[in-house]
Amino acid sequence: MSKKIALATLAAWVSLTVVGFVLFGSFMKVFEKEMAGAGDCVNMNAPVGLILLANLMLALLLAVVFVRWANVSTFLGGVTSGVVVVVLVMVWFDIWMFANFHFMTPTLGFLDIALNTINGTLAAGVAGWVLGKVK
Repeated sequence: MSKKIALATLAAWVSLTVVGFVLFGSFMKVFEKEMAGAGDCVNMNAPVGLILLANLMLALLLAVVFVRWANVSTFLGGVTSGVVVVVLVMVWFDIWMFANFHFMTPTLGFLDIALNTINGTLAAGVAGWVLGKVK
């Protein structure tokens, strides 16, 4: 793995984690209300380690795409390229969730896509900025 990919991944991972905890923490009551009927399929005490690993994987995906194919080297470049990647991944995921789990509601799907798009797009911008700074 190149130094650029490693540093962009680290920066995007930190951004995803910090912004994600703020965003999702702010909307936790809405999530709890929407998922009240989901029973045991919802882990209200999700293991933080798995959340960190998931954020690391999205950060790595963004960094690899930016370095190997998109040639991103600015915050704005990261935002404009990242929003495409993040929206596609999130829409795919939520459609898959709707198809497989009864607890998914339109409100829950919209909120999940919106919050993850904001979070992922900011992280993509951070990754792009780091890529422009690292030689």
